[in-house]
Amino acid sequence: MRRQTVPWWRLRPYLQLCTIVLLHLHSTAAADVLPENPSAARFKSTSMWELVTESEPLDVSAAGSQIQCSLLCLRWPDCAAANFRPEPSGGGTCTLLSTQVGTSVEVAETGAVMLRLPGTCRMLRNLHYHTDGVYRHRGLAAPLYCDMTLNGGGWTLLTAAVSNEGWTAQYVIERRRDTPGIDIDYSIVGLGDWLKSTRLSSRPFKYRIEVGGRQRWGGIWSAPSAYSLASSYSNQTEGVELMEMFDSWGPLSIHTPQHIVPWVNTRAVLEGYPLLSTTSELEGQWWGTLVTAYTGHGVSPWILSAETELFNGARLYWLRE
Repeated sequence: MRRQTVPWWRLRPYLQLCTIVLLHLHSTAAADVLPENPSAARFKSTSMWELVTESEPLDVSAAGSQIQCSLLCLRWPDCAAANFRPEPSGGGTCTLLSTQVGTSVEVAETGAVMLRLPGTCRMLRNLHYHTDGVYRHRGLAAPLYCDMTLNGGGWTLLTAAVSNEGWTAQYVIERRRDTPGIDIDYSIVGLGDWLKSTRLSSRPFKYRIEVGGRQRWGGIWSAPSAYSLASSYSNQTEGVELMEMFDSWGPLSIHTPQHIVPWVNTRAVLEGYPLLSTTSELEGQWWGTLVTAYTGHGVSPWILSAETELFNGARLYWLRE
């Protein structure tokens, strides 16, 4: 019997499909990326939902599958999310978006899939990244220092203050944005509200403060989603709850941190001494301060009590949206 051969060009669609599957597995199921590896990318997929943003789509084109849609996004340098809407006849429409922030809309009848690149440490943690350190993942607005182990993981470092040198209110908003670390003076408080908005949810967010060591002399607070992380006022108090205290520094007094979302002193109140603080601007004292340029209180005046006087040691301020 004569053996029949299949022309190579007839196999081309199958070879392309195999290549796409292999590329997708490499980009979504690889081991945890190292901090210095920015090329790997994983998508958070949510079935029966689409992302609606204020920006115009980057591109709208046909795609054979959800996998192909995610790969199309990776080929666009500015793509951060995509919507894949399948067609009854096969394949579907892939809409590429420049941001993963917007409104999620349920579209159960279409079988749509919302694909988003992670924008925060919590999103990375939910995609099974487990390594503490600096991440430069596709979709991040800046390199982020992530704590993936303590208190459930997924904490994004907003501020690290290890000295009082060179600080200003503007540096609290942004300082050494591209080189995050827990052992240097660093801050991305100005990026905090954007990070918080990636949740697509109105649930409360959490912030964590550590002073003088990991899990020391601070705690974990919960705050309403409407509160700003870059506010210049100390009035964000209602609904702020201390969920866990590190060490025993209570009860509250003018010499302890307050249940106030840390605020940025761009208005130079209290003589401009506190730059990032939980103190009330109505008080004459400014204990509970994380960042200052004043040189008379060590790194910053944090807690004063009969048991401890905490002037020194790194101040770490984290967000878990």
